[in-house]
Amino acid sequence: MVTDVFINNLIYPSGSFVLMYKGSIWTYAGFIIYAVAGHYAKSGAKCIVALITGSVGFFLLSNLGVFLSEFSLFPRTTLGLVATYAAGLPFYAPELISTALFSAIAYAAEIKLVATAKA
Repeated sequence: MVTDVFINNLIYPSGSFVLMYKGSIWTYAGFIIYAVAGHYAKSGAKCIVALITGSVGFFLLSNLGVFLSEFSLFPRTTLGLVATYAAGLPFYAPELISTALFSAIAYAAEIKLVATAKA
């Protein structure tokens, strides 16, 4: 959120202070999906399921926000919604890969921290 304030006000200033843009609620709601999925995943296969659930949930929710925004390029029809999701697909693979890498790094850091604490 701090980076959003920086970007909205210093990189792309609109003339008045902007804490969050109208569509940011969809992005942060997507992050909540990640948090909830991660909360229920304790270890092993559940972590992989949580990673995929969070990623798919974020993709679906954030693109729904794009579809419902006033700046949507697609008509408010079922085909427009499908087109919005199709347009978002090129961004999905990098998001999934970065989430997997971040999760692996965080998991490795936790293992190292626990091992260091026991020593």
